[in-house]
Amino acid sequence: DLGFKDEEEFFSNFLRKDIYDSVRKMNEPPQYSGEVRIGYLTADLHQLALYVAIKEGYLDRTGIKYELKQYKNGVAVMEAFKAGEIDVAYLGGAPATLKRINDDIKIRIIAGANNEGSAIVVQKDITSVEDLKGKTIAIPGYGTVQDFLLRIVAEKHGMRIVSK
Repeated sequence: DLGFKDEEEFFSNFLRKDIYDSVRKMNEPPQYSGEVRIGYLTADLHQLALYVAIKEGYLDRTGIKYELKQYKNGVAVMEAFKAGEIDVAYLGGAPATLKRINDDIKIRIIAGANNEGSAIVVQKDITSVEDLKGKTIAIPGYGTVQDFLLRIVAEKHGMRIVSK
């Protein structure tokens, strides 16, 4: 629970209005006829373009018939690709790459939505990576971007990760 009643309230309260407005004012989308199942992550700022497109009615104005499918992390999105549940999605590079290689899930990356969007967020008394030793660290799931980055940091600092 992030303290917001729903995803729209989260984005409305979290995003700066000027950023939202600049994305909203981009060119009108071209017309298209077809159907697409779109996977996206729950309350994830990397999905800003999709959020704006839905709120401003861009997808409706293109003629695209779409179905939105929400997932908790990129690993779940990749499993949805594997099961044939979605046609397109926003997700991090780590789960896309790992699941493509390890599970042979046939995908193609056609565009990037952001760079460096993940961070390790800590209590104020933690001031260095070494302060994380012996601490419990939450991640959205195994194989996610956050899991991947945490493992790189841990290895670089000689730490061992133990799953609970």
